[in-house]
This record gives sequence, C-alpha cells and structure tokens, in this order.
Amino acid sequence: MGADETAIIEYLKTFPDQFVSGKQIALKATSRRRFDKEPGWALPVLLRMSREGVLEADSNGAYCLVPEDKHKKHKDEHKLSKEAQEALEKAAATASAIDLPETGSSANPG
Repeated sequence: MGADETAIIEYLKTFPDQFVSGKQIALKATSRRRFDKEPGWALPVLLRMSREGVLEADSNGAYCLVPEDKHKKHKDEHKLSKEAQEALEKAAATASAIDLPETGSSANPG
C-alpha cells in the first residue's frame, strides 16, 4: 500500500461509517499545497481502492472505509472484467487531467 492509500485510509478512519466527498478527501487527506497543485490527485486512488473493496462509493462520488472483515468478502465476490477495469482507469486518467477551479474564488466576478 502506497503513501496516498495510507493517507486516505487514515483520514477516513476519522469518519467511521460516514461517506466523505472525493473533493474533501483530496483536500484534507494530505496537504493543502498538494491539493492546490494537483486537485484531482485522489480520484484515481479512490477508484482503485473502491474497485479493490477497501472503500465503498455512493452515487454522489463520496467514499466510506469498508470494515476489514467486509473488505475480504468483497474482494472475492466482486471482480471487474478487463474491459470495465480499463474503462475505469481511462476515466480516472482523464479526470486527473481536468483543471478544477480554485476553491474560494468566484466563478462569475461581478
């Protein structure tokens, strides 16, 4: 497990049984400097962790840590096809290349 995965797990441990948005995870799991430099850094990691059964995702793009005993069951029960896995990885790569607007700034100056 890499540093990004460890940082995400440690952050989500502070929210047991609660879903946290991907953007909040990207902002708070590591440093603000990293978020400012790479706002989409967490998305490929979150998708991979969700696919592996470490995290559970909801329809709003929020993630929750799966308890260890459920994680082991989930890993055996849910396998993605090679095509689906490649599509997810392609979507994650595309999403990480998208520039998000800076937080706290007005999109429409008036």
